[in-house]
Amino acid sequence: MGTRISGTGAALGKRIVSNEEFVSLCSKNDEKTSLAREFADKVKAENKETSAEWIRVQTGIEQRVWIDTWHTRQDGLEGPGITMDQWEKDPSSGINTSDLAAEAALSAISDAGLQPEDIDCSIWASLTADHHFPGLGNFAFDKAGLKAGIPAISIMQQCSGFVYGAVMAHSFIKSGMYKRVLVVGAEIQSVWQDLTTRGRGAAPIFGDGASAIVFTAADDNSDILSYTLGSNGNTKPLNVYIHNSACGETWGRDDADYAYTHPFMQGNKVFKHAVKGTVSSIKEILADAGLAIEDVNWFLPHQANHNINVFAASYFGSEVESRKDELPILKDDRWLSNIQKYGNLSAASIPLLIHENIKNKKIKRGDLCVMTAYGAGFNWGALLFRY
Repeated sequence: MGTRISGTGAALGKRIVSNEEFVSLCSKNDEKTSLAREFADKVKAENKETSAEWIRVQTGIEQRVWIDTWHTRQDGLEGPGITMDQWEKDPSSGINTSDLAAEAALSAISDAGLQPEDIDCSIWASLTADHHFPGLGNFAFDKAGLKAGIPAISIMQQCSGFVYGAVMAHSFIKSGMYKRVLVVGAEIQSVWQDLTTRGRGAAPIFGDGASAIVFTAADDNSDILSYTLGSNGNTKPLNVYIHNSACGETWGRDDADYAYTHPFMQGNKVFKHAVKGTVSSIKEILADAGLAIEDVNWFLPHQANHNINVFAASYFGSEVESRKDELPILKDDRWLSNIQKYGNLSAASIPLLIHENIKNKKIKRGDLCVMTAYGAGFNWGALLFRY
């Protein structure tokens, strides 16, 4: 008995924020905070100004999707989310991660030809749950109309969360414990970014969205053929202390609280770890399945940075056109990408990539596909499946 992808779905932030709009927003916010203004002046003097093109070349991102709630704080900073006062009175008045998660879940369930009550088990991956606890699954469960009594397993493996969830679903199905498992990746990351020039190391990267896949037991050719998961304690290069998914007050707190309200990243270290981890994970799962890189029809890498995936693909012999001071072009069409449209959706990234490329008929039944992700923690995973 195999594990089959039977349905996919997605729910995305409704506000499309171009690089130009992002830079303009940060410039406005710079004027409200002295340290951000000092940072902006410093990089300008060094001829390293943040621009729409700088973001595109560094990341491959041309725009990102954010939730469409918007407000101006008392100190004048602008951004997505609701005020702290509003959140304390009624957290549901803002758009929460569970709202997007439930919408994506219902879409995937319907696509699988099922009803919510048909799901045996649910797994919810997110680093931006509505609250620290209970987990995202407990908040999204009722919104998706799932049957009372089934498991709602909430996991926090950051960008590799969906790969972890897919492996768990496969294990449950293979053991005979469950036959229809819903796996959801969902994030709202815009509300806790530092939306000033000082935050340019992380803030331009992230977006808001959710995507879901229903895995079912199958007796056809579909299956998960091999996988690998891993973690270590290397937390320093990428870290964040976040509060909740609806409130946009967190990123505007006093400078003294900066480390507790904003993600921060040592970009070069993260980049090197991610390339190395992506390559080694793919090599491991292909060796385990007795297959070669040429046997794979589609690569579905986490959408963190276009350049990370280009470096990984080039290691395996894919042709890359490198251009000075420009974004490299990956000539191997098997490596799928959508980061330019959505930004980094963390746990929602890979299932959205799968969803889109099934719907546009690139991925067809019988195709061999690799999903791979590397994220904060560090946590990583890769999975080889036949669709």
